[in-house]
Amino acid sequence: MNSETLTDEMIQTLRDEAGEYGDAEQVEICDYALDGAADQREECARVINAQRSTNNDTGYIVEFVRVVA
Repeated sequence: MNSETLTDEMIQTLRDEAGEYGDAEQVEICDYALDGAADQREECARVINAQRSTNNDTGYIVEFVRVVA
């Protein structure tokens, strides 16, 4: 499986999406992650990976690039 390093841009996008959906807890996690908190960066990577694995309209499992913090 391929992987890529978590970036601040990825975290910011996740934060923006969470804010749009009213997920204040995820926004706070992203804020800490953007400040460099390792545990929160890991959590953001987990959430992004979960989103990537489920964002598939075809019904087929698609190989995705795993994000690592």
